[in-house]
Amino acid sequence: MIGEVGAEGIDARACWGALATSQTPGAILDRFHAALSRTLVKPQVDARMSASLGIESAASTSAEFGQFLTDQIETWTRVVRQHDIRPD
Repeated sequence: MIGEVGAEGIDARACWGALATSQTPGAILDRFHAALSRTLVKPQVDARMSASLGIESAASTSAEFGQFLTDQIETWTRVVRQHDIRPD
């Protein structure tokens, strides 16, 4: 679909993530990440997310998600500039 508008090779999947302020203590982030990861791998949670919402869940580390966000910002900045996309 993205290729139809001249932006071939773009990974345009939707994603969800949890963000916290930079002042959040590491111990709290670690506890939250552990709890979220445990929840996402539960069969009933995975089944519900997949069957009713069409979501394929995958936990990542904070560093991996941070890199994903950085990559997305770079990708979409490039697409907007190359195609002179402007808000209406």
